[in-house]
Amino acid sequence: EKVSTLIKDLKISDENLNSEQLYINFINFIDNFIKENESPKNLKELNIDAEKIAIISEDVSQLEIINYLPKSMNSDNIFEFLKATL
Repeated sequence: EKVSTLIKDLKISDENLNSEQLYINFINFIDNFIKENESPKNLKELNIDAEKIAIISEDVSQLEIINYLPKSMNSDNIFEFLKATL
């Protein structure tokens, strides 16, 4: 629901589309934004390796915002999540 609201607020898509098409349009919007701004798509493009990810994961696990995630995450979970972006 929050993504649907964001899509409508950003005027990315027509309100008459179904949820699946709204999400597809949102993904395409993000992908085009990344391409147009020549932003890196993964951590490897930023020269961040697994060793750096381990340090980042430990730091992130200490942030208060982690307590508000729908799923409990520790530094190992965060590491695996970030490692997938290499």
